[in-house]
Amino acid sequence: MVTWAKFRGRTTGRESYFWNTHLDHAVQFAREKSAEMIRQRIGLMPPGAPLFLVCDFSSVARENRVYEVFTRDAGLTHTWFTAYERRSQDASSFTGFGPLLREGKRIDWILARGAMDVRATDAVTFQQGGRWPSDHLPIMTWVTLRDPSKT
Repeated sequence: MVTWAKFRGRTTGRESYFWNTHLDHAVQFAREKSAEMIRQRIGLMPPGAPLFLVCDFSSVARENRVYEVFTRDAGLTHTWFTAYERRSQDASSFTGFGPLLREGKRIDWILARGAMDVRATDAVTFQQGGRWPSDHLPIMTWVTLRDPSKT
């Protein structure tokens, strides 16, 4: 399942899309089939319209075929690697409610396409009373959408 929304800028009228999903945690074949289906649906979106795909991909970025489906085949970029100002380098995004691991194993990604500048991407390591709010770290990115006619 993918939940998505279409947004229209109040002043510009330009549309952008935000997609959210969660891939299977146990079966690689299921992850790959889901990734292919999502890639096909992304291909139906208006070309050049900004699109964000956020997900628990259940696989480490750059270490799995799923990553290739989205970055190479669908043309999305991983905001973690395109941020020009800052990114929290070493935090693994899955904690399992245990200690923070500093291995850089991120299974939660923000992928994007379209005319935009990615300033920063961070894993939020906030705890309250020594407890995590989730078994995954929230991932945030700061982007500025550009006017594609001025690119």
